[in-house]
Order: sequence, then C-alpha cells, then structure tokens
Amino acid sequence: MLALIAGVYDVWRPRDVAPILTSTLKESTMLMFIIGMSLLFSYVMSYLHIS
Repeated sequence: MLALIAGVYDVWRPRDVAPILTSTLKESTMLMFIIGMSLLFSYVMSYLHIS
C-alpha cells in the first residue's frame, strides 16, 4: 500500500509520505463517524417509532 502511495505521488521519503497518511486518516475517521452517527440516528428513529 505504501509503495502504491509513493509511486502515485512520487514521494519516497517518510517525511514526505507522513502528511498524506495523516490526511487519509482524518478523512477516513470523518467518514466512519458520519456513517456511525447515521446508523445511530436511524436506530433511535426506529426505536421511537417516529418513521
């Protein structure tokens, strides 16, 4: 996986790859948080028979 990132972005030093991995982690965390909260919201709506 790291070799693919290094090949696509043409960076081979760890200090060049670190910002890419950091931004990837932030975006993945944000997406998982949105998905998790939407599942919780749908469960609560279903439990309260609001739908």
